[in-house]
Amino acid sequence: MDLCAVRRNAGFTQRDIAHLAGTSQTRYSSIESGKLLPTITELVVFSIVLGHSIQSLNQQVRREVLAALPDRVSTLPVDVRQYSGTKNRATSINRLEERLANHADYAG
Repeated sequence: MDLCAVRRNAGFTQRDIAHLAGTSQTRYSSIESGKLLPTITELVVFSIVLGHSIQSLNQQVRREVLAALPDRVSTLPVDVRQYSGTKNRATSINRLEERLANHADYAG
């Protein structure tokens, strides 16, 4: 989603959104142009102010994460000591691999 277009369509300036998010206009401009990633708090503010879901506002970040995760999952350490806190690790990894394989259907 084009954050600039959403903001303009809502009738806000960059300065308005920055003020409402408690940040600087420079930071907001960098977020809007893709030079910086927003914090979770900023995403929540943008979502509320602009009337869009957080997921719709961070589609590009989500695509990048979904592209990188399969490689990271495949390189997870295999020699992990088993104890009660890791008893579901293999099952959780398998479920994650399934979600990533079907990520078009994965809503998060």
